[in-house]
Amino acid sequence: MGNVFSAGDLRLYLSNGGTAVFVDVLTLAVSELAENPWDFRFAALLARQDQSVMGRGAVGFDLADLDWGRTPRERAAAKDFVLRVIDLA
Repeated sequence: MGNVFSAGDLRLYLSNGGTAVFVDVLTLAVSELAENPWDFRFAALLARQDQSVMGRGAVGFDLADLDWGRTPRERAAAKDFVLRVIDLA
């Protein structure tokens, strides 16, 4: 049993242990960088991936399902934030 994280047609399947590490590392990075409301909503999404709360094998999300913003500027800022989180992680 494991979890799936996706971005449209791309899928990343992780075991439960892999998910725990993935989420912990991303959570540390997002907590360091979050400054704006969208950043904190993304941080909350990551926090909801905690398997000790949600259950093992019961987490995952698709980046395509996120509300990236209404304007091109908002979407660009959100994408930049996610890329900075990944870079720091």
